[in-house]
Amino acid sequence: MKKKLYILDGPVPTQPESNSTTARKALEKHNEDAVEVACLMKATMSPELQKNMEDKDAYDMIQQLKGMFQKQACQERYDTMKQLISSKMLEGSCIGTHVLRMKGYIDQMNKLGYSTKPTKF
Repeated sequence: MKKKLYILDGPVPTQPESNSTTARKALEKHNEDAVEVACLMKATMSPELQKNMEDKDAYDMIQQLKGMFQKQACQERYDTMKQLISSKMLEGSCIGTHVLRMKGYIDQMNKLGYSTKPTKF
């Protein structure tokens, strides 16, 4: 499916770029990939979301999902970062437990799309 991520970059074109056979075949492949991605997305959704996305293509679905869940993810990233920064090792506690807790916060940040890799200046 990595080769089909381009479907989520923009809406499916309705006309080929030119009247050449290559352009028409490219549009046909794009349409086939868009249907496949949309079906996969719907298959992984809850029945309620499937019903809401019934008449949408893959690009429109991803835009609507971003609108629905982006604010929630932002709040969750904030809460996780706050816990990570304020986490202190208690005196006399095991360092292994503290490291695992910190690693859990970092893993959660990565899942939420926040890169925890150091940046170069």
